[in-house]
Amino acid sequence: MKTLILWIDAFRPDYISKENTPFLYKLSRRYGIASIKPSFGFSQASWYTGLYPKEHGELCIFNKNKSKTSVFFLKFLPKFLRGYVYNLSRYLLGKDFSVPIINLDQMSKFSVTRNKSYHHHYEIKTLFDHFRKNKTSYLMYYWPILVKNDKSKLTLFTSGRDISKTKKFIKLVKKNSCDVYFFKLSELDSFGHSHGPKSDMIKIKLREQDFLVERILKKFNLEKDNVLIWSDHGMLEVKGLIDLEKALPKSNYYDCLTESTTAKLWFDNEEIKNEVLSKIKKVKHGHILSKEELKKFKIDFKTTENFEEIFLADPGYLICPNVFQSKPIKGMHGYDYSQKGELAFLISNNRTVKQGEMIDILPTILELLYSKSTTERAVASIGSSLLLPK
Repeated sequence: MKTLILWIDAFRPDYISKENTPFLYKLSRRYGIASIKPSFGFSQASWYTGLYPKEHGELCIFNKNKSKTSVFFLKFLPKFLRGYVYNLSRYLLGKDFSVPIINLDQMSKFSVTRNKSYHHHYEIKTLFDHFRKNKTSYLMYYWPILVKNDKSKLTLFTSGRDISKTKKFIKLVKKNSCDVYFFKLSELDSFGHSHGPKSDMIKIKLREQDFLVERILKKFNLEKDNVLIWSDHGMLEVKGLIDLEKALPKSNYYDCLTESTTAKLWFDNEEIKNEVLSKIKKVKHGHILSKEELKKFKIDFKTTENFEEIFLADPGYLICPNVFQSKPIKGMHGYDYSQKGELAFLISNNRTVKQGEMIDILPTILELLYSKSTTERAVASIGSSLLLPK
């Protein structure tokens, strides 16, 4: 028996329809579909670990510690080459976690939160530790990284298009006998950002994604194999912009990391802190999160590596420019995850699934692979399986 874990980036539950996604629609009618509350921020760690951000320590790609990101040499390269060159240089240094290259000025002030991908041994137990413990063989194609049983290689110079990646993944499934196959479709996220979640272009991309899912599932037996299809978050329509660069004072005595929907702040002294906070209170369509909200989103960290204060934009408003976008876009995620459009989804052919959170993905995978008692012992303190009793 094989297990397929198929991740579709930025796929909202309400994207599934008879018209735009007929194959996924049939699967949802046959097996059921659950809405999943995403983790706050822009980190993938919650589903790999089954922990909230305050427990695994990650909130986004960048944070602030003693080291800085060296990007000076990238300024001499054309923009379309910067990502390839930077991530190739990181890979050659043993750092295989890919980093988007947009705002070099902001990047140079901060540290990359994670240098190695999650399949490496990590200070916190991840899905891959369970694989190693149970001697579960696996193949993961998460472009540009291809991993088989902890051994990884870079496929940076192969196409990152979902159609090309799917063809390669299908060939990999044919050539490699494994217990678990993991694959990610990622273009829906970029299309949602570029065109908005309600655009005609999204409908075209949804039909393509649906076709690719159907092609992939032809290599698996829905009567015998385990198939888990899920997304990590949704997408909201952008309806307005927030320019924090104009709103905040010019000073070398504080740092501000803007990330589309949030702004992380660090201060050198109380005087500049009071000045910045008084300015940011006047900014429309967003606010500094209170202690109660930090607890609600599970980002009440014990240290200040991720932020001292954090500003959150109102749903549908984009902080621009930011470390990811230099120009306005039409779709964004990363807001208050109680918004309907922020929700992710999950479908399992093994059993009906219930509503849950991103931290529940890990125990759900473990229950598919191993006995329920083993799963409960392994993840007793972190989430719960979303599989309903048979």
